[in-house]
Amino acid sequence: MKKKTLNQQDLPNSSIIFSLGIVSLLLMSFFVCLGGGLLGPILAVIALIMANKATKFYKQDKDIYTESSFTLIKIGKITAIVSLVWGVINIMMALAWFGFWILYMIFSFLIFFFSFFLQMIMFL
Repeated sequence: MKKKTLNQQDLPNSSIIFSLGIVSLLLMSFFVCLGGGLLGPILAVIALIMANKATKFYKQDKDIYTESSFTLIKIGKITAIVSLVWGVINIMMALAWFGFWILYMIFSFLIFFFSFFLQMIMFL
């Protein structure tokens, strides 16, 4: 890895992108039940948008920016993608779970209603 020379600078928001990626992953890991399941993917999307802008800056002129700041952006981008995929899977699982229970309740009600209706007909 190259050292920072006098005229090189860090990419804009590289530490923020890294932090957002890590925080979104931590929220998805530990606080899914407490709302991290929604906040984690939101932070991941923000980190990905910022990382794409910073990557464009780096590709325009690689000599101005340090490699270490670009490495932070790559790590932040990877953790944001993992968090986003994990969040989508969690949301899909939650919808499937609640959908199952809604169908269960509907069918339970229908079975109860028709069995009650059949008993009423039999006694008439």
